[in-house]
Amino acid sequence: MKRALKIAGIAVLLIILFRGPLFRLFVSYKEVETRTTYKLSEPSLQRIIDETCVGKTINENTIVPLSLSITT
Repeated sequence: MKRALKIAGIAVLLIILFRGPLFRLFVSYKEVETRTTYKLSEPSLQRIIDETCVGKTINENTIVPLSLSITT
């Protein structure tokens, strides 16, 4: 009985210690679909975007706040 309890305790400890690698071993992510892009067909919206973006650096950190400021 003591031996079984000792083995179970060691097994639980190993699972806790290696939970990250075990998770990555058994869980994988698959891309479901890609993000679609849309062509801008409204000239007035294109003008507003162009005027708003003049002199601004657009990158992954600034695109979300910039787009929110344009659309609100």
